[in-house]
Amino acid sequence: MILLALFLISGLGLGYLLSLRIKFIESVFERLAFSIILGFAFSTLTCFAFSMWFGALSPFSIGLSILLNIALCLILIRIGKPVKQLFEINIKIGKTGPAEIALFALFVIMLYFNSLSLYEDEEGNIRGIANTWADYALHAGIINSFALRDNFPPIYPNLADAPMRYPFLVDFLSAIFVKEGIALIPSITFTNLLLIFTLLTLTFAFLKRFLGNRQIAALAMILFFLNGNLGFQYFFDDFNAAPDKAEFLSKLPRAYSSYPEKNLQFMNLIFSVFIPQRAALMGFPLVMLLFIFLWRIYKKEAERLEFLLAGFCLSLLPLIHASSFGVALGMSASIFAFRTLKDRIISPNWAIFLLPVLLIALPLLMFINEQQRSDNFFGWQPGWMSKANSLPGEGNLFIKFWLDNAGFTLILGVIGLFFLKREQLFFSLPLLMLFVLANLIRFQPWEWDNTKVLMYWYFALAAIAAIALQKVYLPVAKKNKAASLGVISIIILICIFSG
Repeated sequence: MILLALFLISGLGLGYLLSLRIKFIESVFERLAFSIILGFAFSTLTCFAFSMWFGALSPFSIGLSILLNIALCLILIRIGKPVKQLFEINIKIGKTGPAEIALFALFVIMLYFNSLSLYEDEEGNIRGIANTWADYALHAGIINSFALRDNFPPIYPNLADAPMRYPFLVDFLSAIFVKEGIALIPSITFTNLLLIFTLLTLTFAFLKRFLGNRQIAALAMILFFLNGNLGFQYFFDDFNAAPDKAEFLSKLPRAYSSYPEKNLQFMNLIFSVFIPQRAALMGFPLVMLLFIFLWRIYKKEAERLEFLLAGFCLSLLPLIHASSFGVALGMSASIFAFRTLKDRIISPNWAIFLLPVLLIALPLLMFINEQQRSDNFFGWQPGWMSKANSLPGEGNLFIKFWLDNAGFTLILGVIGLFFLKREQLFFSLPLLMLFVLANLIRFQPWEWDNTKVLMYWYFALAAIAAIALQKVYLPVAKKNKAASLGVISIIILICIFSG
């Protein structure tokens, strides 16, 4: 337990000392989220490297990671602020208003479902909500294999001698907890709690910078995290047909954003990605931090250190979330191209960006290449799953499929494109292009897993849709503020109802 505390404190301290060198952080919450995601991701990666070297996750490998953290902290203190200033913590909470209230509500919602993701019943059985029963069985096996079975080099715990292809770093973090005496369930739910905080905080931090408005950023987060589709029409059909309305509402027969029989495949992201797929819970906030750096690079506001940290964020992703790494790599390349074409010169700061990529990401990619050998991992699949349940003679249902699956947010997003500033359009263009790629190429053996790529397209779509909502609100608010709030509330409800 003492070793675990030192591991967490040293990792958090390393992240905190790095955050002190970043000038754009606006509140203690942003600083804490920055410290958690960078400090813990790096510490977990180094602990895994030491464990691989010695063939076991042990107090020795954890201790080496702690010593490395301490050494790096001392270096940062040496070249950074005087020691006395390190403890002058800036308790700047930031503004508190409707946007922050919405952010807190999302945090409570995700914490509630996190508490249900894995729990022990009265008979000692481990249970979970519907979408975690399969994923968390794998996660639990991976965690225990590292903590209890010295699974190095990693193989799947349920497939004999099969090299592990799943990005497992978040599970390795939980394995450190288990190794130090923490039970399996809290090792998962507690780390989830920390990552949910970083997920929401860093997503909001990026959106308010990209959109230039806290309220619009909050709207975008509501549309993204509570996303729904046109599945609500089937809710009303079932509700009208139910003999006992109260019992129907208390025990819904299905999640209405996921209805495969009606070809509703793009379901609510909290239920389909962020709670069951723990890799995304660590990968997405790291990408949001990278996006903040890239946005500042694109606007020529970034300092040299920010190029280094942007490359550092990208380099940590291969063992955290493969789909996020692919998106982040493409986004970084796009910003490099946009900036270089506009300036007509390659900034030497991009060499600094590449430094951690060469030192960290390249060895990780080589390791993954040794682990992952599959001839049919990628494939050509035009239309993604739009034809999954089409009947003979129905023709191409692609447009209907996406109207059903993305719902009214898709319409708002298309409208919002006409209101984007030039810099917003160019920055979001690579993310919007993911829609085209994911509807042509299957990025994983199971086609549904394209959702892990499509969620970044939908993230950009939600941000643009929030701009459209603002344009609807402003002219009506000048005449009748109450009516404008009512209209906006109805539109948002339509967008998220099935989610």
